Amino acid sequence: MASKMITKMTPVQCARAPRFVQGSDWIVSDMALGADGSVALSGGHKETWRTFIDLLYIDPDSTNKCKMIFRKEFNKSGDRCFRYVSYISSGQIVTCCNDKIELINYNQQSSIPSRTFSGEALSMAVSEEGDQQIFVGLYDSNKVIVFSPGLTELKTITLTGLQDGDWVRELLVMGAEHTLCVRTPGYKPLVFNINGVVQTEPLTAMNKTQAGSIAVSSELVMVLWYPGGTLITAHHIPSIIEGGRHSSLADQDGGRHSSLADGDGRHIVVCFQIDQSHWIRIKNNRLVSVQGVCCGKYTQ
Repeated sequence: MASKMITKMTPVQCARAPRFVQGSDWIVSDMALGADGSVALSGGHKETWRTFIDLLYIDPDSTNKCKMIFRKEFNKSGDRCFRYVSYISSGQIVTCCNDKIELINYNQQSSIPSRTFSGEALSMAVSEEGDQQIFVGLYDSNKVIVFSPGLTELKTITLTGLQDGDWVRELLVMGAEHTLCVRTPGYKPLVFNINGVVQTEPLTAMNKTQAGSIAVSSELVMVLWYPGGTLITAHHIPSIIEGGRHSSLADQDGGRHSSLADGDGRHIVVCFQIDQSHWIRIKNNRLVSVQGVCCGKYTQ
């Protein structure tokens, strides 16, 4: 990894989301990027347990202003105040909280009645290529439920290779084959195929093993590393998987074939530093991070 240059990136724009005034008790539990350049934030209130969705547009004519496109608050439901959000089409988002999933047409300010499922949501993603299926990771479980764009429950994927106490804290879907990129509560970034079979050992970089957030861009998984929340590395997943298939060396702890570059940089395409952040997403070569209560936008 010593041969990799670490580039310092400064945000081209940084804006405070209107909800997050000084001393706010609102917390962000998920974020997503729209094709129109908008940013969706969702989360909850630490005291009332009400949840929210905010759709923002970082004004290109201003370095510090967010324009509110849509906002909605939800009454307390269940035992947790986390809400998750993804874009599903132009003018439409999907959201889930606890055991409910719902489509919202934010241009028309309307919604389709929610549906319930078995389990409690802890993450959500929509496949951007193909049929735009919706994937929901469950709390305290190795299960991922797959829904159609109309919220019909299609199947459940069981992720093999997770250790006890690990589940899907953050979930993204890569490519037409619906490769699942996962971050666990133990801060481990892992990659699974659509059948739930683990494809990599936990990604690492520069002796860092704790992923604070993940993002996907084409064939790359980008990882924001803890502690610090400033270092991002981009890993070329097909190279890692292919390297694992051709490995002939077995681990001493059970004969597994390693499919990871073990942090030495063989499959790390680029690494750079940003301002301290908690969440990252990338779309159309624009990296957006949530820095506490602010949104920073970078060019890739």
